[in-house]
Amino acid sequence: MSSVFGYIRFKHLIDFPDRSFQYNFIHQYKQYYQEFSTNVEHNFYKKETPEYYCTLFGNISITKSFNLLWNNYSDFSPESFQQFCLDLAYQINGIYAITLYHKKSNCLYLVSDALGFYPMYYYFENGELLWFSDQKDLRTLEIRQWNWNEDAIESFIQNGHLLENQSWHKEIKRTPPGTILCFDLNNKSETQRRYWSWEKILKNNELKLEESIEKYYELIVSSLDSLQSISYPLGLSLSGGLDSRLIATILKEMFPFKSFTFSEENSIDLEIAQRVSKNLNIEHRHFEILYDNWVSRRCMNIWKTSGMLSMEHLHEGDLFDQIHLEFPQIVHGFFGGGIYAGKAETNKRIDSSIAEQWIKDPKKIIDINSDFYNIQNIDCFIVNQRMRNSGAFSLYYLAQYSKVIIPFYNLKWLEFNYSLDDEWQLNNKFYFQVLDKKLPKELKQISWQKTGIPVDFINMNIFALSNKLNSVREKVFNKLGHSTLFVNYKKVDEQIELQLYQMDYKSITERRMQEMSRMEKMRVLTFLLYRQMLKQNSSNVL
Repeated sequence: MSSVFGYIRFKHLIDFPDRSFQYNFIHQYKQYYQEFSTNVEHNFYKKETPEYYCTLFGNISITKSFNLLWNNYSDFSPESFQQFCLDLAYQINGIYAITLYHKKSNCLYLVSDALGFYPMYYYFENGELLWFSDQKDLRTLEIRQWNWNEDAIESFIQNGHLLENQSWHKEIKRTPPGTILCFDLNNKSETQRRYWSWEKILKNNELKLEESIEKYYELIVSSLDSLQSISYPLGLSLSGGLDSRLIATILKEMFPFKSFTFSEENSIDLEIAQRVSKNLNIEHRHFEILYDNWVSRRCMNIWKTSGMLSMEHLHEGDLFDQIHLEFPQIVHGFFGGGIYAGKAETNKRIDSSIAEQWIKDPKKIIDINSDFYNIQNIDCFIVNQRMRNSGAFSLYYLAQYSKVIIPFYNLKWLEFNYSLDDEWQLNNKFYFQVLDKKLPKELKQISWQKTGIPVDFINMNIFALSNKLNSVREKVFNKLGHSTLFVNYKKVDEQIELQLYQMDYKSITERRMQEMSRMEKMRVLTFLLYRQMLKQNSSNVL
């Protein structure tokens, strides 16, 4: 992963607290300064011409057509740059951002990936501009007082993540997805234009089911096969879910790899992953999640994600160092197949009433009427709010250790997936049909962790999902002191509550301990720890 910190019209005040990366790159031109740190050599690309500096960075795996596109772009104009950004989006696997500084016009362009999964933040006022990927680095510049964004803190506690383009501070914004921001330093103005939007995706009702299954599968295969280079040893993060099982089947025909699972001992996830690996004749490695010192094991995760990822999602804890030693490159099933909509929301555009089912207080900050959401599908909203502001930070953190390949974050596959009729996709029906046709018989006979039902029992799985039997199953397991997941949070309740009392949780919420859910307790504690880390400029606060 490559991180960035840049500024214009500030004297050089950078003093990063973390210098653990191997490669460092600096661009400097008059009052323009930009520094990159990266842990992987090919996560950073630059172009320098007499006219501009252009940099591409993040967690990047390129296709075989990338170099031709990257090397041939030379004559800059806002229009040609917009097309260039769109073309790049189809040639890159991973989360990334682009900066371009145009010398003559004294304009800086900040570009997010199509779904905005790479975290890029900025401050722009009176012609002074800062841009950075790690919010904690902001506190190392003593140029002004940064004020906490109380709405963002409340969003985090209620929803488990921030909303829209919030940051922890009132003065700081996050770059929107699929967007080119232009900062004109002469006129002290900010403009933006989109190079990609969900409204680009049109529903296709003409494709037949069989050809849709084939194309869907071919696009996932292509997202791996089109990559320019794969480094070894290669690891696949294998769980008891469907996405990693499908990827394992595809990878088996393409590259040598090993699988690994992080989970508590004797979890259902681990058992399924081991069975899948055995059936595919793949060497499997188990990284055990431990419960002793559970909170302190997650402090570094909180620090490196600038507190943006609640500890309810920090499953791996301190395992990344071990995982990296064995697997410098990882394939991950992030994003996956299917849709979020229930029967009442199929083939509908997001509106306020639907948004309120997924997000608490969405009207405060979210523009539901934005043309970015102009598609007859509600996933565009959920992906932009929940996945972008929560799940994507898991990738961001993992990629600080190992390079991550994300087969499902492929624009061609994504656009095809959402062009299908929602009725086909309801309760994963279409996805099950893909798996039924493409998975080996032995893998289809292995249960799915979410329902406990073998994959080839399609109608039974659909019935379980439509009636939310998976939630009932989890509650039954919890009553027995177990979990259907790879981690049992019931085992850490006392640690979390004790730490909350010690850190004076009432300083940020009026909720009483017994009024908060387990998830809310984790979110409050995550923020308290991050706030303390900023005061001490260190992750070592416990």
